[in-house]
Amino acid sequence: MVEKLSELAADFQEVAGPNYWLAKLYRALSENEDFCYGGFDGIKVEKIVVPP
Repeated sequence: MVEKLSELAADFQEVAGPNYWLAKLYRALSENEDFCYGGFDGIKVEKIVVPP
């Protein structure tokens, strides 16, 4: 989970810059232990957005 979120953050950062909201969101989520180790179970995601 941590690795995938970090990769997404890096991808968004590369395309749109470090202050792009999705880059910041995925970076923050990748650094949050509660989210990465079970906290995401309560969130229903229909589609993960990936950079163009």
